Amino acid sequence: PTALFHLLEVCDQTGARPAAVVGIPVGFVGAAESKQALADSNLGLEYITLLGRRGGSAIAVAAVNAIASTAELTNDHR
Repeated sequence: PTALFHLLEVCDQTGARPAAVVGIPVGFVGAAESKQALADSNLGLEYITLLGRRGGSAIAVAAVNAIASTAELTNDHR
């Protein structure tokens, strides 16, 4: 959650815009709030998140793999 809050702060202060944000931290302290802040931000960021306390590296990896698989299918010229 701390990294996600910091990313939003840096984007707000510097105008930096990552291609996309996978914001899926897990936990009881700050996780739900950091994901809600991502969803509510007016920064114009592309993002994927799972609102609430659930999250973690396994879900984040699954999201990235799904994005990569979709990109693979889109680029398949057979």
